[in-house]
Amino acid sequence: MKSRGLELGQFLNEQRALGTSDSEGQFTVSHSNAARKLARFSLPRPYAWASKVIQAACGWNADEVSVRQRRTLTSIYLRLDDPGKLPTEEELVEVLLSGRIGGGRPIDDFCIALRSLVEQTRLSFLVVIEGEASPPRPVYAGPHFTKMKESHRLASRYRLGRGITLTVAHIPADETETPLLVGYRYAKKIIDELEKYCFLCTVPLKIGKDRRDGPLESGRFAPSKDFKPLLISGVKDGESLALPAGFEEKKMSLFTHPQRALRTYHGNADFSSVVVVGVDLEALLNPFESSQKSTGSLNWVDRGVVVYELGLPVRTRCLRCEFFLNADGLKRDLTGFKLLESEEKKQRETGAVRALADLVCSTDLSSLAFRADLDESSPSDDADDARAAKRRSVKRFLKGSSAGVVLSVLNPPLGASLALGGVIAALVPRKDNDHASLAVDSEKFRRVIREDTQMIAEHLLEWNPQDSDGSGIKVEFSS
Repeated sequence: MKSRGLELGQFLNEQRALGTSDSEGQFTVSHSNAARKLARFSLPRPYAWASKVIQAACGWNADEVSVRQRRTLTSIYLRLDDPGKLPTEEELVEVLLSGRIGGGRPIDDFCIALRSLVEQTRLSFLVVIEGEASPPRPVYAGPHFTKMKESHRLASRYRLGRGITLTVAHIPADETETPLLVGYRYAKKIIDELEKYCFLCTVPLKIGKDRRDGPLESGRFAPSKDFKPLLISGVKDGESLALPAGFEEKKMSLFTHPQRALRTYHGNADFSSVVVVGVDLEALLNPFESSQKSTGSLNWVDRGVVVYELGLPVRTRCLRCEFFLNADGLKRDLTGFKLLESEEKKQRETGAVRALADLVCSTDLSSLAFRADLDESSPSDDADDARAAKRRSVKRFLKGSSAGVVLSVLNPPLGASLALGGVIAALVPRKDNDHASLAVDSEKFRRVIREDTQMIAEHLLEWNPQDSDGSGIKVEFSS
């Protein structure tokens, strides 16, 4: 049986010509009115559609989400081994054109993502649903896939396996720059959205070959030369917050090896609200160059995605706190990214922030920061570091000595000196200056951490919800 794809623009025009309207046929509202409503609907960020795709994946309880990128295309593959979870192409198009905005079903989230990336971000998409029944009928929109042959739309690169493969062309329809120059820039916007807002995804999320579901696995809280996580924990004062597999309480230090941080601490994993506390290392080591900054933000989480964030009104020197609260069951606007004020929200926020602040302030972070954090695999971490350092040293030696050989022909004394310098650079061990500074001035840094903790206590232990900042998402409807 030959497959025939569904191009949304053409399909919409056909339905208009047939005069399909409310309660007639498969689609239940006027398609022209639905398109007009949806065209005026926008998410809070141009690439928030990627977060909506992740919410759909969490709602479907996908077996895995895999993100693969090329220069001009991104494929987001939702692997669903159970064919009973898969929507049909007709169901997908029905929701896309029904005029329904909002709703808590996975297909609602997925369709909002598709409409947003076309209407708001001016991108093209191709969706292939792969089940066990009939051959797939690609659903597509936008110039990139509309002008493509049907056989090409069913190529293996757009069908990654059982489940749903969404392929997005990076270049917006109204882009005037050369695609060669802008393709990677737009690709990065998708990854940035996933890294910043989707790291609490409740299904395995892979970007390329790397897992990104989990605070330390994401680019947002991973240990680096600038940021060191100290505490991942939470409180249980309500319904459990759905969290990534492997999420657990972890107590780390400024000297924790990045690989150690990723391994288990055998900590509790059942929380209704969670907190991530870390140290801005640059601010700690250079207090006179770094002014006080906000301590972090209050984040509401729904179906694995941060849907709303609010800056915390606390100024600290080095400690950064990020609170994550459960938005499940709270009223939101139609985008799902703006929480509406209610008594339930106020009570939940008040209790969670105060409890998390008490947890932070009752933890001896100043001692935690300077302790040794080792496990049975730590010697292997050190051995791997030594091998990596040796490889870097060999490269430096070869680079320095090769330059010396060339100069030896032109200027023998200078060439010999440069070659000798390459050998010395390779053989002299390089110390971690930051670690050394932390160890030498540990008492001073402990005092800074204690002062920051006191600042958090003064502002958050008696927390009361802030008034709305008025920057919500405006959604207009045509009559």
